[in-house]
Amino acid sequence: MNKLRQFLPDLLAVVFFVAISVFYFITPIRDGLVLSGHDHSASVGSNVEMNHYRETHHGERTRWTNTLFSGMPTYQMSPSYDSTDTLSWLEKVYQLGLPDVASYVFMMLLGFYILLRAFNFRVWMAALGAVLWAFSSYYFIIIAAGHIWKLLTLSFVPPTIAGMVLCYRGRYLPGIVVTALFTALQILSNHVQMTYYFLFVMGLMVLAYLIDAVRKHTLGQWAKATACFAVAGLLGIPGSTARKACAARVSSRRRPRTRPIRRAADWSAAISPCGVTDWVKRGPCSCPTPRAVPVCPLPRARQP
Repeated sequence: MNKLRQFLPDLLAVVFFVAISVFYFITPIRDGLVLSGHDHSASVGSNVEMNHYRETHHGERTRWTNTLFSGMPTYQMSPSYDSTDTLSWLEKVYQLGLPDVASYVFMMLLGFYILLRAFNFRVWMAALGAVLWAFSSYYFIIIAAGHIWKLLTLSFVPPTIAGMVLCYRGRYLPGIVVTALFTALQILSNHVQMTYYFLFVMGLMVLAYLIDAVRKHTLGQWAKATACFAVAGLLGIPGSTARKACAARVSSRRRPRTRPIRRAADWSAAISPCGVTDWVKRGPCSCPTPRAVPVCPLPRARQP
């Protein structure tokens, strides 16, 4: 009973986040409208071939599509593997079954709330900070543009940082669990660029904790927290990237345009009009030698 009373304010905050997320999008939810951002609509068109293949091959997923760039692997544009089904299920649980547009705002709210609670903010202050964070105009701009993977990754960044904060505050087991879970969800969202950017922020935070440990003579605790945080991050990576990394490695071995350029002369030859086709096809160049184009002299300024 005491435990329930302890977590009751946090549960009420979650209910509040659900309410405002649904209320903000009540009109499109009620009318059954569908998000039609440019990237979202384009992805629907590019997935037609893959969906057709899956339907006609008893659920087997294709790893190649001809709908983009004259053909490309699908491990980046549609990174779906059976090994990530558990993570995908956990993501749906985290969304509480809300409609898509409402779940985006809800995850932004809940993620930042977890971060502020890790910093021991009071419930009402953490809820207020979460609202200010989630209702930033930029997030609604990228929702309208259809940059959903970016939005999902950004929603998982604050709770990942919260896991790090828990580790450095001595709560090692919760810190490891939170860090590993949201690291995996970040990478599963398939926008590693955002994860890469926030690694710099987290690195600076680790440095700040180090400076604080030196001043307080608690280097042992800092080393233990850093080790827990590093292990948690490593635990979160394989679950969502192992199959993708294998696919990328196999694809890179088969694609001729990934050959390394070791000399400046090779680079000069590669970027020449004749070298482009040679570099891609690995065959003799058949394009005609370009003729020199006369350069028109610049007109001189008239004398007054």
